[in-house]
Formats: sequence, C-alpha cells, structure tokens
Amino acid sequence: MKIFHTPIRIAILLNLALLPSALGGPAGDSALQARLEERQPEVRQLLNKQLVGENNRGYLEVRGSALHEVHQIVADENSDRLKLYTALAAETGEKVEEIGRQRAADAALQAKRGHWIQDRSGAWRQK
Repeated sequence: MKIFHTPIRIAILLNLALLPSALGGPAGDSALQARLEERQPEVRQLLNKQLVGENNRGYLEVRGSALHEVHQIVADENSDRLKLYTALAAETGEKVEEIGRQRAADAALQAKRGHWIQDRSGAWRQK
C-alpha cells in the first residue's frame, strides 16, 4: 500500500537526513546519512561566513570567489543531496526537482540572519 506523502512528510524526511529506517532503504542510506551529518559543521560555517548560499533548487552555491576546498565541500554536499532527493522521490512519487524545491523553501525558513538564500525568482538576498 502506497502511503500518501504530503510536503510536510517530505520535509520531515529531509530534516531527518534520510534515516535508513525512514525509507527502509539499502545499507548505503546509512553511509549517506553519516556523510551529511559529518559535513554539517563545515556547511554551517560556510553559510555563517557567507561564502555559500542555499539556492532555490535545494543545493548549496558558492557566493563569489572561494578556495578550492570550499568548492569541494559544496560539490560533495550537493552530490549527497541529489542522492537524498532521488531516494525520497522514489519513495514518495514526487519529482526530484520538487523535493529539492521543498528543501530550498525549508532551508530559507531555517536560515539565520546574514545567510544567503535564493528566492523562487532566482534573486539572491541575505536573510
């Protein structure tokens, strides 16, 4: 039986960073969760330093010039976010792009003062 998934349920699953039990998924889910959790302090630091922002598709984006290390963190984070969104899309029947947009809206709400966020129209602003 397919469970009806609301945007709220999807947001909850996104905030849980795809706990393996949330989707009953393969063993790789726990590795994905671990990588996302391990990287969070670095991601928060980059957001706080205003080196990156949350775009309107649910991914990090480098703001201005940055060291190679910053680009690598962003690439790794975005790769894992895509895997997360893809798994959630398979579970919920939503499109990957919609999962990302929902994550972007949630990230904008949770952003701290000074963080860069991109609105639906594509304009960047600091919260």
